[in-house]
Amino acid sequence: MTQIQWKLKPYLEENSVSTHKLALEAGISPPNLYTLIRGEGAKNVSRETLAKLIGALRRLTGQPVTPNDLFEVIETPEPELSSVSANLEDTAKALHAAESTVRTEELNAWLQQTSLAVQPLRGKHARS
Repeated sequence: MTQIQWKLKPYLEENSVSTHKLALEAGISPPNLYTLIRGEGAKNVSRETLAKLIGALRRLTGQPVTPNDLFEVIETPEPELSSVSANLEDTAKALHAAESTVRTEELNAWLQQTSLAVQPLRGKHARS
């Protein structure tokens, strides 16, 4: 599975550029930039927005900036189907055990209440 993660926040910190200053320089609204920095919408950033960010960062830092400076591509292995099915089986067993426990506890509580209710009656019949 491939994930794209922003490296914009660390880049700004390393280069002493404030988020607000970048937003003004790039012509992007601060709330939209804050959303991008938090990592939301990193996959859906438009080319236009990316070009604005890169241009603004070049002007603010005086350094060359590329998309590789702003993004990190993370490859994570796909989970094996056997481990997924084993996890599902374990979960199903745990749920079944929980249901059995609840039923046993409910049954024990009912038996105890019934026993307490019947005890006075047993005493009357035992005397006769």
